[in-house]
Amino acid sequence: LAALTITNPAKVMLFTFCFDKGAIGPKYPYTFRSIPTAYEFYTPMYQWLSQKFPDKKRLVLVVKNYAGGLVTRDIAVAAIEKQGFYQIAGTEYYQPATTDFYPVMTKILAHKPEILDFDACSGGDAGLLLKAARQLGYKGITVQPTQGDPVTIIETAGKENAEGHYFMGGGSDDAVATPEMVALIREYAKRYGSWNEVASQDWYIPRMLGLAIHKAGTVSDTDAISKAMETVEMKSPLV
Repeated sequence: LAALTITNPAKVMLFTFCFDKGAIGPKYPYTFRSIPTAYEFYTPMYQWLSQKFPDKKRLVLVVKNYAGGLVTRDIAVAAIEKQGFYQIAGTEYYQPATTDFYPVMTKILAHKPEILDFDACSGGDAGLLLKAARQLGYKGITVQPTQGDPVTIIETAGKENAEGHYFMGGGSDDAVATPEMVALIREYAKRYGSWNEVASQDWYIPRMLGLAIHKAGTVSDTDAISKAMETVEMKSPLV
């Protein structure tokens, strides 16, 4: 959101991960979301989870206390209330840059959750939350309705603590990966050492931007390129 005060007056195109609805719209014609957001993720994730675990209803939201975390909290609450299945037993917050998650996890577990929802926590935070939860005796379900990186979570939580953690994937699982996704994973790992689940999100924007530039017939007129970007369509070969 802070970047918009610089990029918008300068007519610089910005591709953002920001979930806040205020980050895009007619006021910011040069700004585009580069990924699907919690608005698209949360409802199907909760529906799937309720079907898989129909007897688990006490849910606690774990929220990183910053603008993005508060936005996703509100999205989660709206999705839960609309679905009408889960009882929000509590909401607990932690501060950015937290490294010791045992105190906050103690407060979280006091709500007696059956499901811990890590909201939009980053992979490292989610891993440390998982580790604290398991070491404090939590045996229930853990979920992260936004996309996460399993490698980071396993590295920070430990393999045994991360087992059974649910989050939205990027289409790289063997059961669903297309040949194009397999090729992307192979090339990414060759260049950077290992696959990062979030990497597929960044695959689209350069290609969409290229199509918009081609349609606009210019590489420098961001008014024309942004206008073209609004109508560009591309079928993803990754899903």
